[in-house]
Amino acid sequence: MPDLAEWLPFALSPPRRAVYKRLSANDTGATGAHQVGPYIPNRVAFALDPTLEDPVRNPRRDFHLRLISHAETSTPSLIYYNNRRFGGTRNECRLTGFGGRQSALFDPESTGALLILSFGELGSEVEGWLATDPEEDQVIEAVLGPVEPGIVGFIGPDPAGTLALFEVAPGLDSCRPDEATLPSRWRQEFPSASEISAHAAALVPPSLPMDTRFLRRHDCEYSLFQVVEEHHLLPVIGGGFRFVADFLALAQTTLQRRKSRAGKSLELQLARIFDEERLEYVAQAQTELGHRPDFLFPSLEAYRQLPSGHPSLAMLAVKSTLRDRWRQVLTEADKIPVKHLFTLDQGLSDAQFRDVTAAGIRLVVPERRLASYPASLRVEISTLAAFVQKRARRRMDATRLADGP
Repeated sequence: MPDLAEWLPFALSPPRRAVYKRLSANDTGATGAHQVGPYIPNRVAFALDPTLEDPVRNPRRDFHLRLISHAETSTPSLIYYNNRRFGGTRNECRLTGFGGRQSALFDPESTGALLILSFGELGSEVEGWLATDPEEDQVIEAVLGPVEPGIVGFIGPDPAGTLALFEVAPGLDSCRPDEATLPSRWRQEFPSASEISAHAAALVPPSLPMDTRFLRRHDCEYSLFQVVEEHHLLPVIGGGFRFVADFLALAQTTLQRRKSRAGKSLELQLARIFDEERLEYVAQAQTELGHRPDFLFPSLEAYRQLPSGHPSLAMLAVKSTLRDRWRQVLTEADKIPVKHLFTLDQGLSDAQFRDVTAAGIRLVVPERRLASYPASLRVEISTLAAFVQKRARRRMDATRLADGP
């Protein structure tokens, strides 16, 4: 069996077509849903097989899959549940039929894992790799860039033979701007992550509920970045490369730019919401030597002066994905025993969740993502609005005590 670094160049090279995503709790069945299997956006499914758009009920394409990472074989089907065309409501594609619960793809412990499926040029042959640890995540993201929960990507020739690279997520198309509407300077020079973040925030009013506001801005920011990236990259790619070194240099610049945006996006948008809600906080303050939580409440001065475990103190770490990365939070802010962690992850298994909470971490997720978690766990997870409102109440209580009767 090849290792991941050996397999990736084969899997991502034309004429093969690759699909990648992080498995949600609905994908793996961790939420208890009746229908499990990786959700595939229609645009991606139709790029794999345009016959799925034929006007028949629930068209399907069968495949022979070798999951290289786990030495599994199965015969899954890509099905377009299209009863909206026939008077119903369903309009989605899923890959299903991986052999039942014995498959690693249907293991609740695979929730959050990064999956790559590589489809052969001539028919039904598919190879796949399901990352088993953060080290394999790093190998994959070193090639693809950060893969956020909810994003599904496609790489390879489309049915017309045109090389395509695109990513799809719910909400992105509704906020995708026309290239002509971009600020003129952005068409000459790639904007910074903070500029894109501020522009996305300006498109979504602060009057919206906090959780809705955050997700719409996050989606808008991602769409903005895609449009700007295509504007700068497509003419260069279309012109070809005289030397391999030129291609590699462009690929490395693109990858670093994607990492920079992903690394700052969540913190920038959260800080803006905290400002709009007039919440007291400090970002990236050093609590102990070498430890800088993403957000500390209400201030560094309060952290230094108040005793350990004081209810006025709180911290919020930010990670787009969890898996084993949540353990990095445990050493931040020693005086705060219960640590909050904001994530975009689309679910955890019950065992994963219990590990996180037993370590003293409480999850904060956008309200729309709560449905991605098993129903039995949702009561223990905070929405963004609930977290902010609790911090505001704590501050008001502390102010009243300081003022006296």
